[in-house]
Amino acid sequence: MPKSKSKANLERLPIARGYERDEGYVRVWRELYTCYGRRLGLSGLSLWAFLRDHVNRANRLAWPGYRLMQATFDLGRRDTLKSLLTTLEAAGLIEPRPALLAIPDARDRYELHINDRAIVYLVHDPPNMAQFAALTAGRYCRECPYLDRCQDGQRVLAGGGCILQPPPTQDEVSAEGGCVLQPPVVAKRNPNKSADVVESDLAQADLQARLTALHLKARKQAQLLQTYSREYLLEKLSMVEARQTVGGLTNPAGWFIRACEEDWLPALSPKSRPTRTKNQTSGKPTPASRHYF
Repeated sequence: MPKSKSKANLERLPIARGYERDEGYVRVWRELYTCYGRRLGLSGLSLWAFLRDHVNRANRLAWPGYRLMQATFDLGRRDTLKSLLTTLEAAGLIEPRPALLAIPDARDRYELHINDRAIVYLVHDPPNMAQFAALTAGRYCRECPYLDRCQDGQRVLAGGGCILQPPPTQDEVSAEGGCVLQPPVVAKRNPNKSADVVESDLAQADLQARLTALHLKARKQAQLLQTYSREYLLEKLSMVEARQTVGGLTNPAGWFIRACEEDWLPALSPKSRPTRTKNQTSGKPTPASRHYF
């Protein structure tokens, strides 16, 4: 719990009446309190907004340190902060990753002033109410105080299911620069299953042909297809194919396997990196020109 506030800290602060701003804000989606509010609480919702505000536009990651988060919210104990981060992770709104895996290039970490032992966060926006009801199969809808306004939640609880539109592309970014949550395409609910994932329209033969072009053996292809989803493999395939176009990739199969196992993030710009000598430092880097694979 936060430290007890003294009377001086609770004084009424001056405000400018009628003053409205149109910049420097973070969107707090309605679903954060209608669908996630009982799970996150006020503290968890505030921490999500804080992390969302610190998302870097170039790599869609946030890396505020524990000290900054504690000082911002006046948290005396780090255990409280860790508990809130765990709650956000369990809700699927953030994905903590070691900096060494999320940003494998040491030069990028140096330019971003990220410690090798740091944890970075992939911050997701919440799905809308219809998507939330379908993805959770209505498990959290029965006690929801907004159920009377959510026809999709009522339909899921009645056993009718809900059909979602195909998710946006992986490279799509919201207006503030954060990641867009990628829900799977869900068909009508089967009474014996929570949700049925519909296969994409991409042909299996095309995917296998692209894997074969990397000189992956059939046994390894079968293992990857069984372990990862088709969309996930297509994302990593686009990364390795882009790297092959640039050149300098001697073992595309090994690079592709590592990208899948360590979940490397795609680069947002194909611009080349400026060269530096041992005693020469480059100027301030442009965020959109960094590579992350």
